Amino acid sequence: MTAGSRSTLLPDAQYCYSRSIMRTVLRAVLAASLAVGACFPSRAAEGPDLPDATQSPREIYKALTALRVDPAQIYAVSEIRLRRDAVSLIFSEGILGFMQAYDGRVTGVVFSGRGHLSANLRDPAEKQSLVHFLGVPLLDQSFSRAYLRFDDGSAEEILDQLRRSGANPMSAEEFASTWDQSLANLNPEQSTRLVVDWVSATPVPYFYAELVDERLGPFDVLIDGRRIDTVTIGQNRWAAGNHFYDVWASFVGSSSSPPAPPAFVPVSYTIDTTIENDRTLEGTTNTGTSSRRERGPGHRARDVALPHSSIRTGCRWPRARNLSE
Repeated sequence: MTAGSRSTLLPDAQYCYSRSIMRTVLRAVLAASLAVGACFPSRAAEGPDLPDATQSPREIYKALTALRVDPAQIYAVSEIRLRRDAVSLIFSEGILGFMQAYDGRVTGVVFSGRGHLSANLRDPAEKQSLVHFLGVPLLDQSFSRAYLRFDDGSAEEILDQLRRSGANPMSAEEFASTWDQSLANLNPEQSTRLVVDWVSATPVPYFYAELVDERLGPFDVLIDGRRIDTVTIGQNRWAAGNHFYDVWASFVGSSSSPPAPPAFVPVSYTIDTTIENDRTLEGTTNTGTSSRRERGPGHRARDVALPHSSIRTGCRWPRARNLSE
């Protein structure tokens, strides 16, 4: 469906997808992480399950965004498979490179070659949506390039397949340099979501893939347990100068856990609007919310979804400095 065509789509689509909207949302999430983190004194993590509280969310975000292809971890691959919920990815033949590790964790891979995506959709409404956008009720799509970000163990799973196949690292300077240019633009949007898990005592598995097909162009696959519809597949597009996000399919995955309680609940709001002579509407909305999730050094992030990329936001937490865009 086109973004905004159903009531349940708006917050989810704006949280993760449309690039012009997404940049604002991700900045807001980062601001929330920074503000909540500032409420607690920095100290070493206690216990094996808590993140390192000596790293600020901004430092983690910058480090994750700066990651590039690891030249020592590039492989010629054949028939590497990943299955995430209802979605299956096959890297049939090509070159795959792991991104550099940060804090001992690998959070991404890139691929150039021949690949294939398929998805098992059971809901008739989702199949009808595929017919609308792709002309067929099945998602069975090829791709020639893939950018993956994750914190769900995908790197270890891929590396295990490479080891069992006897693959060895190879030198591919052109592959690395070409992808490094793309990563400078691709990383910021995904790094913020990774930060949320990085600073959380209870991380939720996250998997994102931008796949490029020669006919369709780039399209997205996202599996995120923090969203109501944990599986979403779709594509950005422009029409008549307007930016849309076409949701090919969006549904609750078979392996989904019960949704977490909302990060905030509304407390108050005021709306002040003026209709100008040219019939445009100018207005200001002030909202007050209260955090309802557990606080502490292991819970330093809050999700803040905004209704439009042009909205300016201000966030304030007790004992934290004011943060605004």
